[in-house]
Amino acid sequence: MVTLFFERLLALLGAARFAPVLVHGDLNADHVLVDAAAGHLAGVIDFGDMRVADPALDFGQFPEPLAAAMLSAYGGSDDPGFLERSRAYGCLEPYRGVLLGMDSGDKELYQQSLTQVRKQLRRG
Repeated sequence: MVTLFFERLLALLGAARFAPVLVHGDLNADHVLVDAAAGHLAGVIDFGDMRVADPALDFGQFPEPLAAAMLSAYGGSDDPGFLERSRAYGCLEPYRGVLLGMDSGDKELYQQSLTQVRKQLRRG
């Protein structure tokens, strides 16, 4: 099933047509600061993974309705595969955690990430 996941991902990326842009590279809820009183974005932090890449990369760590709303706030996209690639990038995160946990010896990160990979595979 892991092989099938990566085959689908590679096919999706192979069909993608986008202009690479500067991305945050690790955009997630931990790096987005919100002014709760005003109800709006107050800032974004931690640009250590910033790079030139697929613009859909920065949307992968958010639920699809929020990613779609964020994309709309950015002015939308004429890229029909944007949100699908974004979801695929989000699905890669647990695999990265498995590898990072193995490399660093962080058994907790490894186990948590492996559990997430298994959940993803059960969902299909």
